[in-house]
Amino acid sequence: MSGLLFGSAATQLYGYYHPPSGTPTGSVLLCQPWGTEYQFAHRAMRLLARRLAGDGRHVLRFDYSGTGDSWGETTDADIEVWFDDVERAARELTAIAGPPARLDVIGLRLGATVAALACDRLATVDSLVMWDPILDGRAWVAADRASSGTGRPGAGRRGAGRPAPGRDGPIELSGRTVSPRFERQLLELSTASTSGLPPRTLVLWTSDDSSGGRGEMAARDGVEVETLTQPSPWVEDIAIGSGQIPTGAIERILEWVRA
Repeated sequence: MSGLLFGSAATQLYGYYHPPSGTPTGSVLLCQPWGTEYQFAHRAMRLLARRLAGDGRHVLRFDYSGTGDSWGETTDADIEVWFDDVERAARELTAIAGPPARLDVIGLRLGATVAALACDRLATVDSLVMWDPILDGRAWVAADRASSGTGRPGAGRRGAGRPAPGRDGPIELSGRTVSPRFERQLLELSTASTSGLPPRTLVLWTSDDSSGGRGEMAARDGVEVETLTQPSPWVEDIAIGSGQIPTGAIERILEWVRA
């Protein structure tokens, strides 16, 4: 595993590349969750990347603009920009792996939704895995506010300071200080309009919390839907990194990519 920066100098993205073991059999792009779900799921996503690489895949997981170690503050987070980020990451991974350029995309939670909406921007995606996707952004925002309070001021990443209250200034969402634009994007987020899903798409549920829209996705032609009774990797009640690993879900994803 090695860290790398890619993209233009002004808007560089940070990622981790996991080289394949043995003869390469393809490439996998991992699209991460966001907010506290990113923190809690970090261990599971890292393990998934390692398992995929051990199975002969070039694997890249990365931070979107305004998150993690990529450029920007949390208030720069923008889902429209994230679609471009997915495209840039796919190009970087393809350049690393070289031909043949088989590409599978796996996203968790908000990462699954972003991946699905970005797929028609990518030249070729052989398969997509949407792991516990957020299908209805408005329902997800409502659930987040119910569990953590509504728009409470808080410190942003890298000491951004406390945001001014009010709907015209930064607000707090999922433990991050974000812009009103980003909140509006989340409220309007839906997979109902996605038309560019790959011919092989798996929606994998490991939780009863679908945040709405589950029936709509199950009705899609060519979309396989499965439910496993597993720990939710994006929920953690105690110290980060000590939660249960959803081994069954990871094994199912490996099987899907191998096929």
